[in-house]
Amino acid sequence: MEPVMFVNNEAWYDNIQLLDFMSDTARYFRLGTMMSKQSVQRRLESLEGMNFAEFSYQIFQAYDFLHLYQKHGCLLQIGGSDQWGNIVGGIDLIHK
Repeated sequence: MEPVMFVNNEAWYDNIQLLDFMSDTARYFRLGTMMSKQSVQRRLESLEGMNFAEFSYQIFQAYDFLHLYQKHGCLLQIGGSDQWGNIVGGIDLIHK
């Protein structure tokens, strides 16, 4: 078994321009799919609501999984139930 590795996603986001990220990666995410996630629905129905940074986090977590898959051969991502949609988003992004 391979040893556990800890990485900081700042290492790959430091070299990415926002507009490039939006046109190269975010274009694969459909608003309807993102809005339909249970975690998003719960937040939108709550008193706090959800800001854009929180909403777009699912794209960044999906990209993290893609990067880890491509650069380190990562095949498994573990997260809480509120992360499930983001993890599936990463798997979908890997297949695109």
